[in-house]
Amino acid sequence: MAKSTRVGYRYLLGLAEQPETLGAYPVDVIRPALVQAFLDGLADPPAQQKNAQTALKAVEKWALVRDLPYPITTGTEAPGGTGGYEPWTDEQVKLAERCCKPYLARVITLGSNTGQRGSDLVKMRWSDIEEYEGRPGINVIQKKTGLVIWIPFTQELIKANRS
Repeated sequence: MAKSTRVGYRYLLGLAEQPETLGAYPVDVIRPALVQAFLDGLADPPAQQKNAQTALKAVEKWALVRDLPYPITTGTEAPGGTGGYEPWTDEQVKLAERCCKPYLARVITLGSNTGQRGSDLVKMRWSDIEEYEGRPGINVIQKKTGLVIWIPFTQELIKANRS
């Protein structure tokens, strides 16, 4: 589990243990209706419900194989978000590239043309750029997934790399 996931789960489980939420109840009386009420209280941001449900399911899984109480998330619903953020429109990218300081404009160009997370963008180095079959691209080891990928440069990135 990635460190950011552990931190997120810790935060959400911390909310669950507060006296105003599930922490007001002994473990042996918590049931799906109470968990659903907790999840319903986490409507903003949208993905928080889904993340909280996932964290609680992990705790439930741990408890069930140790013969501790009983399932507490069965039937609960957490619509959550789509799992990602809306990408900027081409107009928004062009505006940012035009109006930001040059170093930030280059990061925006890189991000909009590779689709990589900010945590992966900041780890990219000049030494990660290489040619493959005559085409420039960049090697990326994604922080969240650990995947090693090679992203071919778009024409926009080729132009930005020359400037």
